Amino acid sequence: MAHEPNPFQQTQPSMGRNHDDLTRSNTETIARNIANWSADEVGHWACEQGFKEYSIALVEHEITGDVLPLLGESQLLEMGFSKVGQRLRFERALKELQRGARTIARNEVLWEGSEHRLGPCGGCLPFGFPCCCCSQPPASYKMNHYKLSVSVAENNCPCLGACLGYSYVTNNIDLDHINDVDQIAEKPPCCTGVGIIMVHEKEGGQHNLYVEPNDVSKISAKIQQGVEEAELRAQTCLLYTSDAADEEDSVDLGGRRIIKKKKTKKEEKISIR
Repeated sequence: MAHEPNPFQQTQPSMGRNHDDLTRSNTETIARNIANWSADEVGHWACEQGFKEYSIALVEHEITGDVLPLLGESQLLEMGFSKVGQRLRFERALKELQRGARTIARNEVLWEGSEHRLGPCGGCLPFGFPCCCCSQPPASYKMNHYKLSVSVAENNCPCLGACLGYSYVTNNIDLDHINDVDQIAEKPPCCTGVGIIMVHEKEGGQHNLYVEPNDVSKISAKIQQGVEEAELRAQTCLLYTSDAADEEDSVDLGGRRIIKKKKTKKEEKISIR
């Protein structure tokens, strides 16, 4: 009986290449576009990684790039990955993609800005007037797909200000630990005003970001969107089974147990003199 030809057999540029030979940069390059892959492109990728016998199954089950990193052991078994060694190697290749995607997400800056500070007379005079040189630099803000970083400069000597140097203290706030985002825009008629974004953590902490009053709504919406995407990502990646729920454990899409670890707020301190 003639075997059905594999449509991907002639379109694999590196059939003999093992996925262990992929460098981190190559993995990140692939992961950068993976979300837009069609099922056929996923099949081509499987061929390149040495899984040509399963490429048809991936296409038949409509495995596109956006769901490829979510595959677990149970889904692979359902698609015919019956050989333990092949299944484990495929899962390891998926982890490489996931690592590349996480690296890109961490390095991609969604928003960054600096503290908007008002000087005396409603902002008509520079901040810190009359001793402007003694003022520490403004705080800086940066957000990626996973965290919001707030870096604040603190004077080493409260009496002489920044003349004796200052220290940067950075608070890294996990987006999925943010409970709410509020905003206030203060715009008196005689000065520029200031916008305040209040970020509330689920544990009870609060961080105030001081921005231009005209930008407060736009920045607040970006932070809120990042929080919602982080929560959706957590809900997608973690599922509860009936037995795991009884034991208060969570499992991933492949049925493997995940031990939850309590995250702590990371703080970095850099001294500048």
